[in-house]
Amino acid sequence: MNADAIHEWFADDDVNLRRAAAEAAGRLGWESTKLVPALIRALKDPNPIVARNAAVAIGKVNPPPKSAVGPLIALLQRKEEKPDIVLRKIAAWALGRMGSAAKRAIPVLKGIETQHFPEAGFTQHEIDALRQNARQAVERITACYEKSRPAVRFVIEPR
Repeated sequence: MNADAIHEWFADDDVNLRRAAAEAAGRLGWESTKLVPALIRALKDPNPIVARNAAVAIGKVNPPPKSAVGPLIALLQRKEEKPDIVLRKIAAWALGRMGSAAKRAIPVLKGIETQHFPEAGFTQHEIDALRQNARQAVERITACYEKSRPAVRFVIEPR
């Protein structure tokens, strides 16, 4: 199976085909980079399994940051009556896999630590798992960013 064959499934009315498309894209890994636009659109799929599979695939594909970081941040910030905590957990994981390319997500990821989920019906375990993924993502992004930054040297000019 190749990315071209999978691409058509994302637009299908059948939720099982869309779900399979996102899962297959994740299995292809880096070979499915041409599916990134379809995966990003799938983050908004009304079926939570399709959206979750798309987020996992984005984390595995490691797409160009310009295309994926913004939608993943938007997903974490989305205001919903009953947010999908599993989807948010996967989005935090995917951002962490992007390393320093996702450094602009750090404030949002750190904000999860103090975010409240009143009346959302989540267990404390689910909330703790989301926060743990967010912390790990911040650590990974920061570590990658620190490794990629050139050393700063101070030179004292004689007067």
